[in-house]
Amino acid sequence: TVDARYTPSINTSKPPINGLNPRYPTPPTYYSPVQVNGTSTTNINFQPGTVQASTNIINQTPSITENVLTNVSSVPLPQTNTTTTTTATAATTTTRMNNNLRLTPVLKPTGVDIQEVLVERDLRIQHNIVIRIGELDKLLPTLLHDDLRMRAMIELKALKLLNFQRQLRTEVVTCMRLDSSLETGNNPRLYKRSKQFGMREARATEKLEKQQKAEIDRKRRQK
Repeated sequence: TVDARYTPSINTSKPPINGLNPRYPTPPTYYSPVQVNGTSTTNINFQPGTVQASTNIINQTPSITENVLTNVSSVPLPQTNTTTTTTATAATTTTRMNNNLRLTPVLKPTGVDIQEVLVERDLRIQHNIVIRIGELDKLLPTLLHDDLRMRAMIELKALKLLNFQRQLRTEVVTCMRLDSSLETGNNPRLYKRSKQFGMREARATEKLEKQQKAEIDRKRRQK
């Protein structure tokens, strides 16, 4: 058995797809008359390719903008003093700005003093050295192993000669700086031989001066 919904009727004729009439025609839509300003419009039937409507609907329908403007113009506006309102607003704004510009006197936090930190570090190191020297003095007689005894003795003597080591390092650095820098950089005329003037140079200078004077007099006479 086949469902009747899927069985086409025998007498139904299907128009061609590319014909003038549509295969599935749309039924006409009917709209009832509308009252606009006391006059009724004609029926409006929308069909494919056909539209019938009243020609006076647009002319008789009032504009929404005109109604709004008419209603707004009929409402009285309240009278306000704009000068007073502007002055009050400016005064309020100035007061707020002055309140925001107020500065609270607060002391700036002090930074860390680098020199003080360095001094404290040196004192702490010196204190640890003194404590270590005392520990080694007490520990050295109790050591029986030769290797440990030798290490403790070397460390003790190195700590006692700490000031001498610092002085030696300073001298070495100073000598290296002097050796690596050029002596002629500070004094360019260090290795330059100074010229000595004798009687011969003095006579030659006097002779040149006399020749220059004679040449100047000769040119003056020619003019």
